[in-house]
Amino acid sequence: MKKILIAFLVVLSICFSGCRVTPPASKVVDNSVATTSNKYYYLYFYGYQENDDTSQGGWLTEDYKEINNSEFNFYASYGQNLYHKDDLICVSSVKTGEYALYKLGKGIVSSWYDYLYQSDDKFIAQGSKLTYILNKNGDKISTIDFSQSLKTGESYFRLVTDDKIIAISFDKTITVYDIKNNTKKVITGTQLSAFDDYYTDSVAENKTWVYDYDCNKLLDFSVDRYEKDEDGITYTKDGVYTIITANDKKDFTFSKDQYENYLGSGLIFINSYTQNVDSYAMDLNGNKIVNVEGKAYNKNIDDYEKKAAFLYLFDAGSLYIYDIKAKTEKVLNNIQEGDVSLDNGILTITSDKKIHVYNMEQNIDFDIVAMNKETKYDDQGNQYAQNYSNLTQFEDGFILTNTYKNTASTVYDKNGKELFSEPGNLSYIEKGKYLIYRGNYVGIIDEKGNWLYKTLSPMMDDD
Repeated sequence: MKKILIAFLVVLSICFSGCRVTPPASKVVDNSVATTSNKYYYLYFYGYQENDDTSQGGWLTEDYKEINNSEFNFYASYGQNLYHKDDLICVSSVKTGEYALYKLGKGIVSSWYDYLYQSDDKFIAQGSKLTYILNKNGDKISTIDFSQSLKTGESYFRLVTDDKIIAISFDKTITVYDIKNNTKKVITGTQLSAFDDYYTDSVAENKTWVYDYDCNKLLDFSVDRYEKDEDGITYTKDGVYTIITANDKKDFTFSKDQYENYLGSGLIFINSYTQNVDSYAMDLNGNKIVNVEGKAYNKNIDDYEKKAAFLYLFDAGSLYIYDIKAKTEKVLNNIQEGDVSLDNGILTITSDKKIHVYNMEQNIDFDIVAMNKETKYDDQGNQYAQNYSNLTQFEDGFILTNTYKNTASTVYDKNGKELFSEPGNLSYIEKGKYLIYRGNYVGIIDEKGNWLYKTLSPMMDDD
């Protein structure tokens, strides 16, 4: 018996239930008709048969007509369901396996390559002997003599600037391409790691050399580890942790069961790996960072979208939050200790039956009550937490998807007011429209639960 499995790319598992009733046939348009659409919706699913792990999905026009694109595999950005006319997508040919750029509403607009993928706002295209850098419009801006396979993972690129490209190969080489001067330099070593303006070579345990791309040593000695960012340089040598900032240089010695991390703004966070010994943060003078009650902060968290970092501490039913850059403190009262996450200015504290949401910029906080997690035990008696909830934010609010007993999604506005709830798994597309996976069906609904598009999901068993 041969089985074909299709599993959806969604964050949480979806409960597949109900009869397999085929919905009314949808209107299908070809590419020529689709050129009149200004918007496109992409419905994700993930298909595999034997060794095939190609990303797949269905395309719709703005009036929900299906587009026949069966000749291509599309590599759309994960989690993006809304596209517009003239957006560029990487595709591969079902027939030949070659790659090209596909412009929505028009079709193939580039040459065919052995491999093609997007890197930030550019595309990397590889032929049999040369590799090309394409801009966001798909135009070639650089051509380099590099043929090691990017598709198979033998190597990867680090795009520093339009004039400087670094290729890192797992044959222990780094190739630096100077596009402006039409030169390249091959660097060899033992275990190389490449960064924007320096590289490291780890020649033995706790022995790493640091160089610039002219192969000059940046330090006269080897180190255990080395890091550099806009806040300064840190390295560890013989158990001594050194921090070099624009205005200062400090040396610290910590025990072997501690791991130090420079947070910037003159603060170090020291993680403790000893049971019942708290981690803590301190300034460059060795003073611990404490809250208004004089208790040391023992955890830290970053907001990568906002490029911000914070310390926090649960104590006596309150959560204390310390802004590392602003050096200010915020106290949230009546907070149950839980799992903390921070994304794009939204802090969430998830306990067993409640999610507390705090908008750090607008100073708005509220609770969402749900069965989020419970303690369970495996066959060996080991304790673990079974998680049921996933809270995601979008431009107009939040979606809580909960899989406790049955999968359901609830939409809230920015202030925590419940707007509507639907069985199934929802994700935001645009104002008033949501992608939904419900039972055997996938489609688009509005905020009243009306189906704008509905089709049988590609989940099937061939018995």
